[in-house]
Amino acid sequence: MLTYKFIAEIKSLLKDEESFKNPREEIKNLVTHFVQARNVDEPLLIPYELTSETIKFITLAESMSLTSGYIDEILKKNFPRDFAELVEMKNFEEIRFTEFCTVFSNLTGGIVPRIFRSAPLNVQFAEICSSAANFKYENFKFADFISDFDLPTKDEAFQALENLMPQKTFRDEINRIYNPANIQKFIGHPVHYIIKAQNQQVAKDMVNFLVSALYKNNRLLGKRVDWFSELHEGNRFFQDLNNCTVDSTVVFEYPYEVNDSRSAFAARRRGILPLILDKIKRQNKNTLFIFVDYVSDSEELGENQLIQNAEEFLDLITIYEGSGDINSATKYLNYLLEKVAQSPADDEEIKTFFSDSKIYSASDVYNISQNLIKSRVRSQLYPAYKNLNSVAVEVKREKNESYNKLQNLVGLNKIKELTDKIISAFWMRDKKNNLGIEDNSPSLHMVFTGNPGSAKTTVARLLAEILSEKNILSTGKFVECGRSDLVGEFVGWTAPKVKKQFKKAKGGVLFIDEAYSLVENKRGSYGDEAINTIVQEMENHRDDVIVIFAGYPDKMKDFLERNEGLRSRIAFHLDFPDYNVDELTQILQVMAKEKSYTVDGAAVEKCRKIFEKIYTTKDFGNGRYVRNLLESAVINQAARLMKLEETQEVTKDLALNLVAEDFSPIGTNLIDDNKNRIGFYV
Repeated sequence: MLTYKFIAEIKSLLKDEESFKNPREEIKNLVTHFVQARNVDEPLLIPYELTSETIKFITLAESMSLTSGYIDEILKKNFPRDFAELVEMKNFEEIRFTEFCTVFSNLTGGIVPRIFRSAPLNVQFAEICSSAANFKYENFKFADFISDFDLPTKDEAFQALENLMPQKTFRDEINRIYNPANIQKFIGHPVHYIIKAQNQQVAKDMVNFLVSALYKNNRLLGKRVDWFSELHEGNRFFQDLNNCTVDSTVVFEYPYEVNDSRSAFAARRRGILPLILDKIKRQNKNTLFIFVDYVSDSEELGENQLIQNAEEFLDLITIYEGSGDINSATKYLNYLLEKVAQSPADDEEIKTFFSDSKIYSASDVYNISQNLIKSRVRSQLYPAYKNLNSVAVEVKREKNESYNKLQNLVGLNKIKELTDKIISAFWMRDKKNNLGIEDNSPSLHMVFTGNPGSAKTTVARLLAEILSEKNILSTGKFVECGRSDLVGEFVGWTAPKVKKQFKKAKGGVLFIDEAYSLVENKRGSYGDEAINTIVQEMENHRDDVIVIFAGYPDKMKDFLERNEGLRSRIAFHLDFPDYNVDELTQILQVMAKEKSYTVDGAAVEKCRKIFEKIYTTKDFGNGRYVRNLLESAVINQAARLMKLEETQEVTKDLALNLVAEDFSPIGTNLIDDNKNRIGFYV
């Protein structure tokens, strides 16, 4: 039901009407008249306040969007006592359901239920309105608002969207909403939404904008948003209230399940789940459903059962909270300040709370806005506290941090070049879209081949972060899995396991290590089922998951030849070569520096000689060998310094300095044959 209010202004000839001298009695008569005069296919006009100047009305409609012109016709058609031409309708607007309920609840004292017993608004509805008006909710919270963005054209929509630090998924959906090929008539909802954000205010801003854009393009009948949160246990009132939210936008905040399924609180939350799912199944054509998800990592808490169940019968688009540099952050900050009637941030405030080198999420900026407002209260209203230090929100991510990390890795020039090409391709795609040129996203699925320790996993992880920083991937999640995560033990178990991994990696990278382990000698095995399902999911998630297969060069050839569809979906094949002696030496120095150690010249030269011997050994471990060598040196240093302390104080410089004596070859091929071998070796 959509709810509205308007005013019927009484013209001068009616101001002396005798009957208007008793407003309450006349309201009773008017209510009775409009209830009885209403046609079954017309919205019910309910007068609730009368003066000599105006009559105030509320009204509601189901499965139709009301206009002021249509309401004016009904008003004049059904107005009593033949003075329809003596009233003029003004200030027609959609209102919140709780506002409608407050007015209706006040009106029903002494007038309803008798009058409404035969009308569509029955006694049960009056009780719902009374509870909603007085906020008497059990086992859940309910709030509502009217979306208020003015978005007449696509260009104006994108201009307004930039104030909210939009992420790529948000821009893409606004492009789809304003696509001129769409039918400009409401016939049902083709998709519903998941909003990923870190706090409720950011989520509300995203929902507000999305609903305004959909309404402008006739994808919604009304602009009202009904917001349900803190849901647990089912009750009748929740069911009845939901029946009144048909045709609106309904937002559900449903928490993740805790891993302990025996938890009493988890059981209470599950009590309301069937009611929500039943509502969604019955009403998803006429009601837009948005699921707000505040948890970015479901590994610790399990799954969001509501979203997981809803995905089985709804087509869901996920829109992620955005992030940006100081310029984007400042725009959003000023938008938040304007909403609470605060002046824009000045240069000094920007310097206090922001840094040019950092990337900020929308939630970071919201927290900064709250700190800034508090700071202003102290400095402007309570100047005695002016000199207290303001604490800005600490943001760990540096601007282009992951990209710089990749560039600083030793070697890997081809991989670095590929990353630049991918970023350029997507930059050009966005440019074309802004110019009205349709350009689909290229497929980015990859194969990484290389021996152990050649940085395949490290590069894949950094690539996920880089593509997220550049708004090419929505989340930058990195999900690493192997055969045990993809292949089931029994018939029917494999496909769900594969789909679960893709769901976890949505918006990021799915890294399948030792992918060749899926290949089995027997055709039609569980491994083949896993590969076939992977191919299918690669196509289903073409725009929101990048799959990277990794493994040894010789074995990966057999894997790629196992499925023709798999080969055709691989855009890039990158070979990670073994590091040479110079690169291994450089890696050692980088690793030591990261741990705050210094390696003296003699130690570096000794390590170089070790690398010259190990370099010719098959599968020697590359960077992994260097890490093990360094860790072994740290242990040897501890033993050396412990003996040294008997005659000399161990200073900080000594504790952080590695010398040649600390480094010894590891690996049986480098063991000196002239020495006795002790213990186990392979």
